[in-house]
Amino acid sequence: MIILMTTVQLFCLNSDVVGKFPYYRLLSGHTARVNCLVYPYSYESRYSPNFLLSGSSDFTVNLWDLSLSQLIHTFRQHAGEIIQFYIPPPNCNVSLGC
Repeated sequence: MIILMTTVQLFCLNSDVVGKFPYYRLLSGHTARVNCLVYPYSYESRYSPNFLLSGSSDFTVNLWDLSLSQLIHTFRQHAGEIIQFYIPPPNCNVSLGC
């Protein structure tokens, strides 16, 4: 039997952020399997350390506020399931392309 997770379960193991966020949290908001997560701040400090993105087979991307453990926004304009994220390099101007 395969169990499809529609809830993001997070364990905070980094000692730098343990005091800022609850150690353990559940983020519920997808209606199908969660395929990918990205914590943009771990790639580049220009992103807020409060945000996490999750992509799902329900064709949505959810933006989460980790400090509040709340869903901020659901992006629904996708034509298929979300299987991965791309973080542009620091010197990339997204409006012009990399």
